[in-house]
Amino acid sequence: MTTTTITWHKPANYPDADARVLIGLNIDGIRDSCEGYFGCNPDGRESYYTVDDQPIEHHHVTGWAEMPEGPAP
Repeated sequence: MTTTTITWHKPANYPDADARVLIGLNIDGIRDSCEGYFGCNPDGRESYYTVDDQPIEHHHVTGWAEMPEGPAP
């Protein structure tokens, strides 16, 4: 087993546009994470999105981290 350290960044310290990142979430007190990216919607508004292009409401995003390297366990 390999241990990886994840460094979380504040959500307002945006990652590079369209780079895949791990997004920390807090939805109704339930903490979770998903893979996604930061980019612009067709209206030009910047937002976080899931990998299947679903927008994530900013108030749910607690932070982001670079995607850990290597195969999933």
